[in-house]
Amino acid sequence: MMPRLALLLCAVALLTFAASGAHAERRPEPSGERSNWFVSLDPLFVETTPRTGGVVTLRLDDSRTTEMDMQLRGGDGMEGEAHAPRITLGWRWNTSSGLSVGAQGRFFDLANATTGPGPVAPGTVVQPNFATVSETGSLQLFTGDFEAVAGYSRWGFTLEGTAGHRAAHLLTEGEIEVFGVFTSGNFVELQFSNGSSFEGDGNVVAYTLAYQVERWPLSVFVGRRTATLDGKSNSFGRAVGAVASSPSAPLIGAATVRRNGASATDLIMGETRYGVQADLGRAGSRFRSFARLTFERMEWNLDGPPTGGAGFGGTIGNLTTSGFASAGLGGARLEGWSLALGTAF
Repeated sequence: MMPRLALLLCAVALLTFAASGAHAERRPEPSGERSNWFVSLDPLFVETTPRTGGVVTLRLDDSRTTEMDMQLRGGDGMEGEAHAPRITLGWRWNTSSGLSVGAQGRFFDLANATTGPGPVAPGTVVQPNFATVSETGSLQLFTGDFEAVAGYSRWGFTLEGTAGHRAAHLLTEGEIEVFGVFTSGNFVELQFSNGSSFEGDGNVVAYTLAYQVERWPLSVFVGRRTATLDGKSNSFGRAVGAVASSPSAPLIGAATVRRNGASATDLIMGETRYGVQADLGRAGSRFRSFARLTFERMEWNLDGPPTGGAGFGGTIGNLTTSGFASAGLGGARLEGWSLALGTAF
């Protein structure tokens, strides 16, 4: 929560400074035409909800107890908080008639790992045991956009549209691990994991509608960006286990099911933005800067050929183990705030 609080405090300070006397960035100059280069650094602070596309289930039952000792269900992606940079570099040619054209590149890169306690299946009361149970999730996202831009400004409103090409990478993985003495005389070392990934490219289109607040160096805006990509997907399900119960021989096994390099029909990506921009700098100045506070929501949904799964199980002594890691194709949802700081020259 602290990075989010710091972000909001910085935004308030910047907007207050802007209100003391500034000029709109990227607005057409009344006196004629003008060409601008601009660059912005746009860190995001988001809550992530990845989806591996599969699920992990695990049951451990000691015959000496009256209830199921442990039942877990997870491995489908862990929610977490992450921050990631995004950089935009572009060029605009603005005219006194309100028309503008240009080009830009946008690059976004996020990598995050989350660890937590083992995910108990709903309705299960875990019986006393001595094992360490944990779940881990990983998420990686990358996009690179290259776009042509056209816009029109009138009566304080600016409508801007972009169209171009996007390259993207997506990776989601989940894992459940149980280790240690489970119940008296029974030692377990179990690891169940799954994941999916995508690499590809395709078309991206976007629009932004902004309104310049009269007599203030502020504007409010809403925007939408969508992309449909084709490429290659990988997915896997893995089960690794060892159970020991003296004097019996240990129960050991491992299995992995994979589908690599499959043709992924679609990675559908949608991004929605709402925000406010403060323009910093004096009218007529060659170098001007801006600050933009934005609430964003992103959806990534991957579709393609399915994959099976891998299991491990058996009974040794008085302990019965049964686990399965199914694979699939997933995606991710991101929701949070960004604060862009940039300059035009």
